[in-house]
Amino acid sequence: MSRSVKKGPFIEKSLYKKVLEMNKASAADKKMIKTLSLGQASYDIYVSVDEYPKEGDKLRFINKIGCGGGTACNVAYMLAKWGVSSTFAGVVGNDVYGTRVRKELETAGVD
Repeated sequence: MSRSVKKGPFIEKSLYKKVLEMNKASAADKKMIKTLSLGQASYDIYVSVDEYPKEGDKLRFINKIGCGGGTACNVAYMLAKWGVSSTFAGVVGNDVYGTRVRKELETAGVD
């Protein structure tokens, strides 16, 4: 099965090529790469509803999905999942959502 990856409009061509090459790299090569993601950590919550709400409506949601978010946090998470040595530096809240973000990062292998 072959997958094609579309290059986004904001990805620099050389960076795009490096990401594709990284996916093909051996596990040993990936461990030699050390990354630091510096930035925001957040917790995203998505809900499903039966219909688009009108102004002032109150709806019950059908499904709720939550996961860690924030650009730097997501990058650190995915690099670790791909086997690249990954460190995240940023502020994470001291509440239930911050605890979930930290647990997700630790589970993925992010320092």
